[in-house]
Amino acid sequence: MNNPAHNYGSGFGYMGNPKLRRAFIQISMTQDQVDEFKKCSQDPEYFIRKYVKIVALGKGIVSFDLYPFQADMINTFNNNRFVICKIPRQSGKALPLDENILTSKGFRKFGDLRVGDKVYGKDGKETIVTFITETMYNHDCYNIEFDNGDVVKCDAEHLWEIMSSDWNKKKIIDTNELIRILPQKKKNGSGLYVEMNQSLEFDEKELPIDPYTLGVWLGDGTSRSAQITCHKDDMECYKTNIPYEIGNITYSKVNNNVVTLKVNGLYPLLRLTNLLQNKHIPDSYKMGSIEQRLELLRGLMDTDGHIGKKKGSLEFYQKNEDLIDDVVFILRSLGIKTRKSFRTIDGSVYWKITFATNRFSLFKLKRKKDRQENHKYFEKNNRLYIKAITKSDSVPVRCITVDNDDHMFLIGKNLIPTHNTITTVAYLLWTIIFTPMVNIAIAAHKGPAANGILQRLKLAYENLPLWLQHGIIEWNKGNIELENGSKIGAFATTADGLRSGSYDIVLLDEFAFVPNNIAEAFYTSTYPVITAGTDTKVFIISTPKGMNHFYTAWVKAIKKKSEFIPIEVHWSAVPGRDEAWKAKTISNTSEEQFRQEFECLAGETQLELFDTEKNEYKIMSIEELYLTLNS
Repeated sequence: MNNPAHNYGSGFGYMGNPKLRRAFIQISMTQDQVDEFKKCSQDPEYFIRKYVKIVALGKGIVSFDLYPFQADMINTFNNNRFVICKIPRQSGKALPLDENILTSKGFRKFGDLRVGDKVYGKDGKETIVTFITETMYNHDCYNIEFDNGDVVKCDAEHLWEIMSSDWNKKKIIDTNELIRILPQKKKNGSGLYVEMNQSLEFDEKELPIDPYTLGVWLGDGTSRSAQITCHKDDMECYKTNIPYEIGNITYSKVNNNVVTLKVNGLYPLLRLTNLLQNKHIPDSYKMGSIEQRLELLRGLMDTDGHIGKKKGSLEFYQKNEDLIDDVVFILRSLGIKTRKSFRTIDGSVYWKITFATNRFSLFKLKRKKDRQENHKYFEKNNRLYIKAITKSDSVPVRCITVDNDDHMFLIGKNLIPTHNTITTVAYLLWTIIFTPMVNIAIAAHKGPAANGILQRLKLAYENLPLWLQHGIIEWNKGNIELENGSKIGAFATTADGLRSGSYDIVLLDEFAFVPNNIAEAFYTSTYPVITAGTDTKVFIISTPKGMNHFYTAWVKAIKKKSEFIPIEVHWSAVPGRDEAWKAKTISNTSEEQFRQEFECLAGETQLELFDTEKNEYKIMSIEELYLTLNS
């Protein structure tokens, strides 16, 4: 560990991250900071309360103000080698099962997601689903309407990353808080908004038809042939940018300014992709790379697109609503705010997409391209303002956790950015900072879940002042190494366990959710790792899930038949959970489910059983029966 009394020069910014300190670069510390460093090293609770940051509802990144039960957990971890914690289920941040969510394989229903599936974050990158709750019923649900007409349904506790023009930073707010503050924000003209996502990073595809050519044909092509009709002044642009040989060129007998171009070699490709007399955008084009999607859009905008002279508003027209919806998706996937509308002319419905952006040039035709480049666009074009929140019918909901730094993912066909679901993490953070050469393993029922815990530790580390940090040696998705020699890694709870390593602390998270056969094999292979060092610590933490290996370990601990110190967190220890909350939760679920998930009671039921050895009846709880059968 670095000696905090040394006088260091400036140095920060590991791998381009200014929040992280580079290794072996000295920084200056005042005497007050030296004293504070020593104080933190001697008192984990003090360190956590003052310097560890977490995401809090309605407040964003704030200091971790420990509840009493959390402080008790910290001190128990610090003073004991073996600790087992039984904790109640936390509240969910839930969405309807029938909501659409974009995955790496296209849109799926939210209810069909599985742990390990890849969805997309606000940053445009893939992120892995690390945890999914069970389906929840009878939650209060609301429709969130945005200023572009989009509507998202969610429950009252769903989290949003919200900004307002009179705030200096983003805040994480649940739906209930949105309902409370929206009227006043609208009244004073500041409003609440969600920022648009970054462009989604899909892989480049091998496309049968050049995307710009397809865009032009979809806009002004003949549905049953490989012909494109255009104004004669636009012909040279198309001939230059369409990478196929242009065949016959014919002028209209009705209007000499209109010409029809035949694109040689295009017809068999249109037939191969089922586009003849069936104009649409194939999925491979909608999920193409950023440049492939832009090229397709340029073809569409050169033909059926328009840009206003005064305000530079961009518009796209079509009678084909399916094609309109495909274009909306592509624009949204590029992080462009859109509004869809229609009007009826002479009995025919015409659809229009309206949008504005200077993030991309969306034309090849010079007159349109120049007009877009000469217009300035405002920040509001990158914001989805909340227009209204209305109560809706309750529907089945569930929530997910995703493995990225901001914990956000995109929901709905229109890709709205939304948020998802740290006592042990805080203690591990204190340990790696103030204990040199310590090696910690985080094991969860799934690898992505373990990575999710590590990501929360990373977030807390990044928000520490630089003088409290150690320089970074390694900062990868699955592990961290500091220049004081301390390491921490994330692992899946598998049968091989941690056989190949030597660890000072092992955290087994949500151990009740690991299948019995894997848990037994894991503990068998891990036990030599634990006993190899006389000071190795093991923390087992979980919400109960029936009577299994975790339940056995818990009962042995409370009956003092093992070295583990038991900690039980009652649901009422969480502020805001009172009898009224209990009644509402039971009405939304059931008495049995509440006892299992919040009161953590799995074996209180009494059974009358006959003991064949003693030839008598006896009363046993399920707990006692379970232990008898598994002793």
